[in-house]
Order: sequence, then C-alpha cells, then structure tokens
Amino acid sequence: MKNGKGTRDVTTVSQPISGNIASALDHLGRFNRFIRDRFIFQRLTVITRILLAMGFIPTGMVKVLGQRFTQMGIDTDIGFFFEALYRTGGWWRFLGLVQVIACVLLLIPRTTTLGALLFFPTILNIVIITLSLDFNGTPVVTSLMLLATMYILFWDYDRIRAAVMAILGYHDRTTLQPVSVGWTFSKLERAAFVLLAVSGIAIFFATRFPFPMPFVFGCLIVGIFGSLLLGAEWLRIMGRAVVRRRVQSVLAVAESLE
Repeated sequence: MKNGKGTRDVTTVSQPISGNIASALDHLGRFNRFIRDRFIFQRLTVITRILLAMGFIPTGMVKVLGQRFTQMGIDTDIGFFFEALYRTGGWWRFLGLVQVIACVLLLIPRTTTLGALLFFPTILNIVIITLSLDFNGTPVVTSLMLLATMYILFWDYDRIRAAVMAILGYHDRTTLQPVSVGWTFSKLERAAFVLLAVSGIAIFFATRFPFPMPFVFGCLIVGIFGSLLLGAEWLRIMGRAVVRRRVQSVLAVAESLE
C-alpha cells in the first residue's frame, strides 16, 4: 500500500503458529509448569547451576591466565590438540573468558537464561571434541553437563519461547497462564547455596592452581557446613509441608461431617 508520498509502507504482520505445533508447544509448557512448581526440581535447578560453575570457572581461568590445560605431550592426539589451541594465544584466552562469563551468568538468577544460552554452544563443542578424540570416560561427563545445560534452558522455557516467537515473527497462540511457583527459597537455603558455590569453586580452583592446604581444608569445612545447613533446612521445610497437609485434611474431614 502506498502512502501520501508515493512510497510503499512495509508492515510486519505476525503469523499464527499451526495448530499441531502450538499444541506441542503447549504440552511442553504444561510440563515446564509441572516441574517448576515442584520443591525438588527448584532445588535441583540451583544445584545444577552451581555444579556447572564449579566445573568450568576454574578451567576457564586456566585459559584466561594463559596457562596450559594439560601436561600431556604433543605425541598424543589430546596433547597435540590442546597445545595447538594454547599456542593460538588470544583465542585460547577468549575461550576461557567465554566459559567464565557464561558460568558467572548461570550463578546469577536474573541472568541464568543468558548464561545457559552462552554456555550451550561451548559445552556442545566440548562434547564433540571429547567424542572425536580418545578421552576415555570424559565424554560421559561432558554429555551429562550438556544435558544439565539443556535442563537449565528448559527451566526458562517460557522466556525462550517468547523470544523465539518474537524473532521469527510468529503470533504465539498459547492459552497457558504465567508460571505460578508454589515454593520459595528461605534465607537459610540461600545462605547455604552461597556457601556451597563459593567453597566448591575454591576447591576446584585448588586442583588447577597451587593453594595452601589450610585454605583447601577450610573451604572443605565450609562446604560441609553448607551441606548440613541445607539438609537441615530441607527437612524443616518438608516437615512443615507435611504438617500443613495433615491439618488441611483434618479440617476438610471436619467440614464434611458438619
């Protein structure tokens, strides 16, 4: 259509998603809501984020600081591969910087989705490398990390779905309501998660850098304390939930007898 100046107006019209695709996406959305509203999955998600950060922030810093990743000789395929990457210099440091940034973003609740999106191609590349070279059992570990990253991405399914629909120019016809989370984290839980994250990352750093044993031992004590604190808090929360359900059932029976 032409405007008054004789030029053509270009307007973007969002296209509706086909019924089958919309139905499949809604099924995924319902499953996402199911796990997001469960106590165990909420805690599992936080622990998964911490474990990924523990595994990759120290190894990423090795690259950022310009150090070799392995002591294997270049007469082996793995040693030759990492030596070639190491000798690139800037690219080696860049790879480590991407790992560190992605894992830091994973630890921050507001930026978890961004961190998972940044980390996904990184861990996918690592899985392919470990499968291509003779890494013995390492592909099992890296594949589990890939699955963990995919789980984090699925946790923020609504956010990613909305972004993809907007980029592709589709009208999302979902009838699902916004996610309603029934559980929240207590202050003790948050404190325990922080203790676990800090101590765990520090201990993994000690496997790559020379730290004094008293420091490592202190981090181990902090990690154990955080684990005990988290376990005790979970028992308290679940105990209160059981008592609440029993009280509600008793009240329901009492009302039915009236």
